[in-house]
Amino acid sequence: VANQFVGGWQLNLIPSVQSGVNRDVTAPNLSTISYVTMRAEATGINSGSPFSLNGASITPSQGFGGNNTSLYWFNPNAFAQTPPLQFGTSGRDIIASPGFVNWDISMFKTFRIREKVTLEFRAELFDAFNNVRFDPPNLDSSSPFFGQILGAESPRIIQLVLRLQF
Repeated sequence: VANQFVGGWQLNLIPSVQSGVNRDVTAPNLSTISYVTMRAEATGINSGSPFSLNGASITPSQGFGGNNTSLYWFNPNAFAQTPPLQFGTSGRDIIASPGFVNWDISMFKTFRIREKVTLEFRAELFDAFNNVRFDPPNLDSSSPFFGQILGAESPRIIQLVLRLQF
């Protein structure tokens, strides 16, 4: 009887670890000659340096629960819109978006009821440890949300299944 409830469980783990993807900081093309997205103008300020906003000191990519309530991933003062008929001076792929760690876990067991009748119980946890997986920051220098992270992927999902086979 104890084996019927304790023994025979199967466990599946799928860990995913990803560093952030590098991306370009863009600026709108103001020349009206062609429709292409330009790289932004570098201002010479370090994109990871702290800056002041409404009297509060903000350190990019840190303090999301404290002073950095707007979720600034980098210092927006490090870039400006490109002047008309000029190429932007910022490099390619210079901002790394947030990385993440994710664990998907499933456990299941099959209970034999009769010779040809089984009951399967399955528990599946997607993002089991409920780690925040932020979306990439807004990289359009003309946007009012420039430098900010505007969203995140869905939180933990738990799925319980009972399946009767006969």
